[in-house]
Amino acid sequence: MRTRVGVPVLVDTNINLSAVGEKWRGLAQDVRDFAFLSVGATAGVGIVVADELVRGAHGLAGEIRYSASAGAQEQPARLAEALSAPAVMAQASELPWSDAPPHTIEEVFQTACTEASSRTMIAAQARRVADAIIMICGVLDPALVVLGGGIGSYPSCSSRSGH
Repeated sequence: MRTRVGVPVLVDTNINLSAVGEKWRGLAQDVRDFAFLSVGATAGVGIVVADELVRGAHGLAGEIRYSASAGAQEQPARLAEALSAPAVMAQASELPWSDAPPHTIEEVFQTACTEASSRTMIAAQARRVADAIIMICGVLDPALVVLGGGIGSYPSCSSRSGH
C-alpha cells in the first residue's frame, strides 16, 4: 500500500488507534503513561508509555483475551470473554424480568433506570471492569486508565436524563 499511495501506511487494532486518539484529542492529552480499556463486542487494552504506543515484541501487548479472571462469584474465565457483550447478554436469560429480557446491550442500559435485572447486569459488568483495571494497574502502573468501547462508554441513567 505504501508504494501505491506514496505515504507510510500502518495497520493497527481499533483499540490501539483509540488509545492514539485519546492521546491526540481525548482524556489523555497531557498524560505520558496511560491505558485505554475498551469494553464492547470484545475487550482489549491500548497501552501508551512515555507518549508512545506499546505494541510488544509480537504485537500482542494489551491483548487481555489471554488473561485469566477469577471473580469471587464466577468461575475463572478469560478476562476479555467475561467482559464481552455476548457474555453480558448471556446473563440476561438467568435473571427475572418485568417484561421480556433485553436482546441488546443498548436495551439493558435503556431499562437500567426502571429494571432491577438490568442494574444487576450492569453491576456485574462493573465488577469485571474493575477487575480488569486492577490488573492493568498492577502490571503497568499507568497514570490514567481511560474506559471506552460500546459498553465502556455507555452513559448512566442520570446522565442520559440530564441529571
